Amino acid sequence: MTTCAWTSSTACSDLSLALGLAPGAVGTGPLEDAIARIRDAAHAHGLIAGMHCAGGQAARSRVQEGFKLVTVAVDSALLNATISGELASARGAIA
Repeated sequence: MTTCAWTSSTACSDLSLALGLAPGAVGTGPLEDAIARIRDAAHAHGLIAGMHCAGGQAARSRVQEGFKLVTVAVDSALLNATISGELASARGAIA
Protein backbone atom coordinates (compact mmCIF):
# COMPACT_ATOMS: atom_id res chain seq x y z
CA MET A 1 0.00 0.00 0.00
CA THR A 2 1.31 3.43 -0.96
CA THR A 3 1.14 6.02 1.77
CA CYS A 4 1.04 9.57 0.57
CA ALA A 5 -0.17 12.95 1.76
CA TRP A 6 -1.02 15.03 -1.29
CA THR A 7 -1.76 18.71 -1.77
CA SER A 8 -2.26 20.49 -5.05
CA SER A 9 -2.72 23.79 -6.79
CA THR A 10 -6.47 23.22 -6.51
CA ALA A 11 -6.07 22.27 -2.88
CA CYS A 12 -4.00 25.43 -2.41
CA SER A 13 -6.98 27.44 -3.62
CA ASP A 14 -9.21 25.58 -1.19
CA LEU A 15 -6.65 25.99 1.57
CA SER A 16 -6.28 29.69 0.72
CA LEU A 17 -10.03 30.17 1.07
CA ALA A 18 -10.07 28.24 4.35
CA LEU A 19 -7.38 30.61 5.64
CA GLY A 20 -9.37 33.66 4.52
CA LEU A 21 -6.97 34.41 1.65
CA ALA A 22 -7.54 34.92 -2.06
CA PRO A 23 -7.77 31.64 -4.03
CA GLY A 24 -4.36 30.30 -5.01
CA ALA A 25 -2.40 32.74 -2.84
CA VAL A 26 0.76 30.70 -3.40
CA GLY A 27 3.81 32.42 -2.01
CA THR A 28 1.98 34.21 0.80
CA GLY A 29 3.17 33.61 4.34
CA PRO A 30 0.01 32.07 5.83
CA LEU A 31 -0.51 29.68 2.90
CA GLU A 32 3.13 28.65 2.73
CA ASP A 33 3.14 28.09 6.50
CA ALA A 34 0.10 25.81 6.17
CA ILE A 35 1.70 23.89 3.28
CA ALA A 36 4.85 23.42 5.38
CA ARG A 37 2.76 22.13 8.30
CA ILE A 38 1.05 19.62 5.99
CA ARG A 39 4.43 18.47 4.62
CA ASP A 40 5.90 18.19 8.11
CA ALA A 41 2.88 16.28 9.43
CA ALA A 42 3.14 13.84 6.51
CA HIS A 43 6.81 13.25 7.24
CA ALA A 44 6.15 12.87 10.97
CA HIS A 45 3.64 10.10 10.21
CA GLY A 46 5.86 8.31 7.72
CA LEU A 47 3.91 9.51 4.70
CA ILE A 48 5.27 10.74 1.39
CA ALA A 49 4.45 14.43 0.96
CA GLY A 50 3.22 15.19 -2.57
CA MET A 51 2.28 18.39 -4.36
CA HIS A 52 0.71 19.22 -7.71
CA CYS A 53 2.74 22.05 -9.22
CA ALA A 54 1.89 24.47 -12.00
CA GLY A 55 5.26 24.10 -13.72
CA GLY A 56 8.81 22.85 -13.56
CA GLN A 57 10.18 25.72 -11.47
CA ALA A 58 7.48 25.26 -8.85
CA ALA A 59 8.13 21.51 -8.81
CA ARG A 60 11.86 22.08 -8.31
CA SER A 61 11.15 24.45 -5.41
CA ARG A 62 8.75 22.02 -3.73
CA VAL A 63 11.27 19.16 -4.03
CA GLN A 64 13.90 21.41 -2.42
CA GLU A 65 11.38 22.04 0.39
CA GLY A 66 11.09 18.30 1.04
CA PHE A 67 8.18 17.14 -1.11
CA LYS A 68 9.05 13.71 -2.51
CA LEU A 69 6.31 13.45 -5.15
CA VAL A 70 5.51 16.37 -7.44
CA THR A 71 3.86 16.96 -10.78
CA VAL A 72 5.53 19.32 -13.22
CA ALA A 73 2.40 20.85 -14.76
CA VAL A 74 -1.36 20.84 -14.49
CA ASP A 75 -3.55 19.56 -17.29
CA SER A 76 -5.39 22.84 -17.80
CA ALA A 77 -2.12 24.73 -18.40
CA LEU A 78 -0.84 22.05 -20.77
CA LEU A 79 -4.13 22.01 -22.66
CA ASN A 80 -4.15 25.80 -22.92
CA ALA A 81 -0.56 25.91 -24.22
CA THR A 82 -1.21 23.16 -26.76
CA ILE A 83 -4.44 24.67 -28.03
CA SER A 84 -2.86 28.13 -28.26
CA GLY A 85 0.01 26.73 -30.33
CA GLU A 86 -2.28 24.76 -32.62
CA LEU A 87 -4.60 27.74 -33.06
CA ALA A 88 -1.65 29.96 -33.97
CA SER A 89 -0.53 27.33 -36.48
CA ALA A 90 -4.03 27.17 -38.00
CA ARG A 91 -4.27 30.94 -38.22
CA GLY A 92 -0.89 31.06 -39.95
CA ALA A 93 -2.11 28.55 -42.51
CA ILE A 94 -5.21 30.64 -43.20
CA ALA A 95 -3.44 34.02 -43.40
